[in-house]
Amino acid sequence: MISEQLALKNHLHSRAENILKEVESLEAINQNKIISNVMQEVLQSIDLAYKNNKQKIEQDIFDLALEGIANGKMDYQKDPILPYIIETINKTVAKFSNLSKEEQ
Repeated sequence: MISEQLALKNHLHSRAENILKEVESLEAINQNKIISNVMQEVLQSIDLAYKNNKQKIEQDIFDLALEGIANGKMDYQKDPILPYIIETINKTVAKFSNLSKEEQ
């Protein structure tokens, strides 16, 4: 009887451990999928921003290059595309932040 209880206890422990490993694996897959989606949205927003503001972006990049040459170093602080990237990431993060318990 004791050996049966030990076997049952070991089986339950093993099963619980396998379930937790599976959940951890699924969570990692889900995180990678979310990151991939965010990257895809960012790339699309960059393409759209460039398409809609091509002349201004190219002029700003040229001016930044001249400024970098004059200063002896490049600085991405004034990158004209960076605001579009940040805006898209913030929108995506906001979508996930506002999920209900059921949606999570």
